[in-house]
Parts: sequence; C-alpha cells; structure tokens
Amino acid sequence: MTEAEEAKVEDIETQRLVLCFGYLGDKFHGSQLQPDVRTVQGELEKALKKLEWLDSDFHIWISSRTDAGVHVRMNLASFDMPTSRWSSIGENNLLRALNDRLPDDVFVWGAYAVSDDVIVRMARRRVYLYRLQALPGWPVDVSPERVSRWCRVFEGGHDFTNFCRVEEDRTTVRTIHSCTPWVDFSGRVVGFRIEAESFLWNQVRRIASALHGLATERIELSDVIRALHRPNETMDFGRSSPDWLILWTINHPSLPSLDLMPIEAVQAWSNPPLSREERMHERWQEIARREIDLLLQRGWILEMTSVNNEIKVNN
Repeated sequence: MTEAEEAKVEDIETQRLVLCFGYLGDKFHGSQLQPDVRTVQGELEKALKKLEWLDSDFHIWISSRTDAGVHVRMNLASFDMPTSRWSSIGENNLLRALNDRLPDDVFVWGAYAVSDDVIVRMARRRVYLYRLQALPGWPVDVSPERVSRWCRVFEGGHDFTNFCRVEEDRTTVRTIHSCTPWVDFSGRVVGFRIEAESFLWNQVRRIASALHGLATERIELSDVIRALHRPNETMDFGRSSPDWLILWTINHPSLPSLDLMPIEAVQAWSNPPLSREERMHERWQEIARREIDLLLQRGWILEMTSVNNEIKVNN
C-alpha cells in the first residue's frame, strides 16, 4: 500500500504527520523493518501502536534508508492520524508520549502537520558526514586543501556504478551538490561532508574508502577519476565501516529548515593516537564512538528545545 493510498483506506478524516527523529545506529540492524531483528522502524511502530496512533495493519514511511551501524541526527517518518485525535494531542504531548515509550537510542524531536500528499522520501537534499580520521592509517597531517581537491572530483553528475551497491532497475546516476572536507577549529581534517538530493546504497561509505585510499597512497587520484568516467570498467576501492557515518540533515519542502547545530560549531573532537599500534587505535575508537553519541544526544536536545519554544510562541 502506498503512502497516499493509506490515507484513503477509510472515510475517517486524517492528518498526515511528519516526525523528525534520530538514533544511534550501532544499536540497530538498519532503519527498515526486518523480521526477527531490531530496527528503527520497528521501534517507532511499536511505540505508535502502543499509543493506538497507528493501526496494526499500517506502517510508517521513512525518508532515508540507513544500514546497520549508521548514526542519524535527523531522519523523517510520516503516518496518518485521525484529525480529531491529533487536535486533542498536539505537538508537545505527542513528542512526550512517544519518547516515553521509545528506548534511549531513538529520539523523536519534532512533529509537523503537513498536507496529505506529502511524501517524506521526496527531499530536496540530504547531508551525510563521515569521520575519516577514525579509520586505521588516516594521516593526521593531511591538509584540508588536498582533501578538498579529492572531494571535488565527486561533485556534479556521475554514474556511480563503481561507488555503490548496484540495485536492479535503479539508475546509478546521481548529482552530488557538494563534497567538502570536514575540518575542526584547529584546521585538522576530521572527515568529509557530502550533500545530494539522494544517494545510492553504500555510496557514501565507498566514497569514504576511496578518500582513505588517496590519503594513505593506496590508490591514485587518476584511479578515482577513471572509475567515475568508465562505470562499465569494474573498479573496487572498498567500503568503509558504517560506524563513522552520520546522516546529518534532510531538507524537505514541506518542513522548515531544521539545522540548529551546524557541524562547524562542534569543536570537541579528540585526536587519534600517533602510535600505529592497533590496540591503541582501537581504544581511541571507543572514545570516538562516545563523542559521536554525545554529539547526537546534544543535537536532539537542542532541536527539541527549539520545537518546544516554537510551540509556546505559537500558542
């Protein structure tokens, strides 16, 4: 059943709602519903059905699919609620009730009433971050200028066959609006930021692996350019871990701009150890994971506070 069809199943007047939510990806087997494993969609639907806000036969619709391990500051989900019930609940009560029934690793921080023809997957842009410095062997002294030059190669329209997991009957052509270094306050490269209307399966992780290969001199820039220009010639630069990937922002035409904490404002990133010893790097990676968790939790609280203040002003 499509998103538009569900609203017309019954003659009851309904209100389409869009939820803004985030989650710690290492706790889930991905975002989409799967049998016998823990997923983000499964937890959200369980909470909504406990509250009797979602019929047992219906599902929510999620804007961006994420793999197991990928963290999310902002994703979107939509569902339809009887208008009379929505009128009696309101945004603030909805957020409080939902979060009371969700585990700590999922947080809903925004709820918006939209027209019933809104499709959450039809976003204007999506922004991902990847923390390259967490990958073994990343050189701490690589310059932002060099990384910027590598990143620019991916910008524009390309056939990304060599930088994705190809899915049947789905085009591998995408347009990257921007790809830039993610730099901390000291000028050190933390990773990269990439923006597009939509991405292919594993695309950002494969681009991350190529950038890591360039920084560690495992591959040459000419190899990457050739892989983009010759999609029919198989070239595999690997796929980086999902642990360091964050879906940061989704810009949707039906919603206001929701990016109160730009990543440039985040300064608290520890340096990886200078030692090449594997055990030392693994210990530091645990610190890096906690830093990402704290970053997301802080961002959700900031967004939730903003939403609550907006509700008070409007009331």
